[in-house]
Amino acid sequence: MLNAPPRGSAPRNYYSPEEATARSLSTPPEELDQLANSQNDWIRGAVARNLATDKATIMRLVSDPAWIVRHNALEHKSMTKRDTRIHLEHLVLENPTFVLMHRHVTSDLIEIMYERADVRTLELIAEHHRTTHTIFAELATHQVMSVRHALFKNQRVPSNVLQLGIADADFICRVAIASHRNLTDDLAMRLMDDSSLQVLHNLARNRHISQETLVLAERRLQATVDHRKKYKPTPIRKRAQTIVNEEITWDYFQRCVDDPVAGVRIAIKLGAYEQDLIDLDRCVAALRREKMVHLVFAYLDLISPLKALRVMTSLHYDGYLKGRLRDDWVQDREVIVAALQTKRAEIAWDIVQNVELDVELLSLLVHCNRLSMSFYQTRHKGHTKWTKAIYPGGICDTFIPQVVVALHPKTRSEDLQLLRKSRSAPVRAALVPKMNEQELVHAATSHMALVRTAVAQHPKTPESVFISLAMDPDEGVRGAVLASKRATDEIRALAKLSSLAV
Repeated sequence: MLNAPPRGSAPRNYYSPEEATARSLSTPPEELDQLANSQNDWIRGAVARNLATDKATIMRLVSDPAWIVRHNALEHKSMTKRDTRIHLEHLVLENPTFVLMHRHVTSDLIEIMYERADVRTLELIAEHHRTTHTIFAELATHQVMSVRHALFKNQRVPSNVLQLGIADADFICRVAIASHRNLTDDLAMRLMDDSSLQVLHNLARNRHISQETLVLAERRLQATVDHRKKYKPTPIRKRAQTIVNEEITWDYFQRCVDDPVAGVRIAIKLGAYEQDLIDLDRCVAALRREKMVHLVFAYLDLISPLKALRVMTSLHYDGYLKGRLRDDWVQDREVIVAALQTKRAEIAWDIVQNVELDVELLSLLVHCNRLSMSFYQTRHKGHTKWTKAIYPGGICDTFIPQVVVALHPKTRSEDLQLLRKSRSAPVRAALVPKMNEQELVHAATSHMALVRTAVAQHPKTPESVFISLAMDPDEGVRGAVLASKRATDEIRALAKLSSLAV
């Protein structure tokens, strides 16, 4: 294999024996020192780059007349800040790009370059981690967009500089600010009214702002998308809608299937499937060839909900139905049943929030997966159908379909019997409100504290059982007893004595 030429030089197809020796790490330092006197710039450059070269030799080469030699010598690992300082000062105006890329560049050298910098150098200064905050603030209002964009991409830029770009005329700068790690909640709230979807998209995925602000950003993004779909569709969206609504012939399909516009390609494939020109397998296979498969889901509301759901399932969609299907999907029984049969947690959550549950739907819901709400809890704060009736503070931070089924008044006895076999504490606790006295006595001895808490809150729990729960070792169970209207002064005293004993 041929050796590569020194960095910064023109391509070479071969190395002479002397150059190969100058590049070899096994060459003795004494021999490298002799090669440093060669008349060939390539050989001296190779010596200056060789990690085995002595520092004394490098110090000679750092003043070499050839730039490639000086370049390699200045970047040698043996050179300290003190060694390179005077040389970098001389290169500040001659070669600012090299100085900015050098590991020993300092903030005062950057300030010197800033005074006489061209646009390209200003971009590098804006990106540099050693640039001062004063220069950052000046570059935030620079007339050249590429300079401002380079600045706002720099993750070391403080929030007081970011605020200068919140109303930047170029959306690309606002996009960079929306995903910046130093973005504060106050600045994020000012970006909520931005006209760019990309800004809202980046804002909703910025994990450096608070959870509450993230929730508001996601809601704002979804509301903007829904509004534009309905009232202000883009030209591509309009064309996609036209394609799906018109009759699609085989010739028309062949002409559009490889269109350069992604929205057109997706629409023709979905429209052909909607009109039964192609089957589901062929449609999905064609959609998988899209570079941005997630873009497909933005066009699914153009076709019937049932067929859209089949496409989503085949493409392993892992999100919610709301916003992806036509709004009338909540009235389509066949769609709801098919959606629950997927057993997906996000889909089950959507259905519980938007559909009136009956016996058949509850029987399907009992087999669906659970959804962690540790991230989504605030997002869905406004939803009231997710019950938290077992004890103050909620059942848990997870949406469990089986809990909804257990608490629902229309649940069949067969499904309740199935839930009684569950090993999940929230599910077993959710069954407590439907228990008779004998079952309550048995549930009070459960090893699950959450179940005993639910028994303590049940109005029909026998008095003897209620008193025994006042002396329960678990603080949550005793707290449920104390919060009950049935708790007398004697029972409260027992509960407090038990807490002292623990």
